Parts: sequence; C-alpha cells; structure tokens
Amino acid sequence: MADKAKNFVQVIVSLGYSDEELLNLIKKVNRIRPYAFYTVDSFGTMKNKDLIRTFYNLEQHIYIGYHAHNNMQLAYSNAQTLAEIPTKRELIIDSSILGMGRGTGNLNTKIFVVYLNKVEEKNIS
Repeated sequence: MADKAKNFVQVIVSLGYSDEELLNLIKKVNRIRPYAFYTVDSFGTMKNKDLIRTFYNLEQHIYIGYHAHNNMQLAYSNAQTLAEIPTKRELIIDSSILGMGRGTGNLNTKIFVVYLNKVEEKNIS
C-alpha cells in the first residue's frame, strides 16, 4: 500500500504578515493538519533576523519548512542559520539543482549539501 499523501502549506511573502497575523493563520491551518507549514521568502528579501523571528513564532505550533528565493543572495546564509537553530523538530529546507528557480533562483542543493556534510556533520550523498 502506498504511503499516505502529505499536505504542505506555503505562505508566500511570509514577511507580509505581522507576527499576530501569522499566529492566527497557523491556528486556522492546524485544523487541516498539514505535514508542514512553510515560511516562504518569495522575493528573496528575508534577512537572518526575520527568519529566526518567524521560526520561533512557528516552532511552538507546527512543523516548519523553508523555501527561499535568492534575490539578495541570502538563501544560503538563511538556510545555514535555520540549520544551526537548536530544535527537536525536523526541518524541511527546499533547494534546487544549480539553484534554478524564478528570477535569481533558489537555494543551490549542491552547495547546501556540502555545508551540511562538512559543518553540520551530516552524511548526505
């Protein structure tokens, strides 16, 4: 029997929501029990401090995913920051081959995997 399908919720332009609006949205989203709730940096303007604030707002309530666009070349830096936050939750960090994606692209899989293997001592091939 096939695995049950997993639903994910991605809120585009996550920085467009106040903390209060985001928490209210999470309460509504939790009713449908998605596998993960994604912070999406739609225009690649999210800075590390924004990502950290959003993470801690979400961590108490739901599994967390992160989808970055690289307009300001911050996708790699933000993904590193998220990977370094101490948490018991599994994180889902999107990336793409050669960083391909809309506009200036997304987080580059190859570069991020090298980081995870060397710095975070993972064993990803």
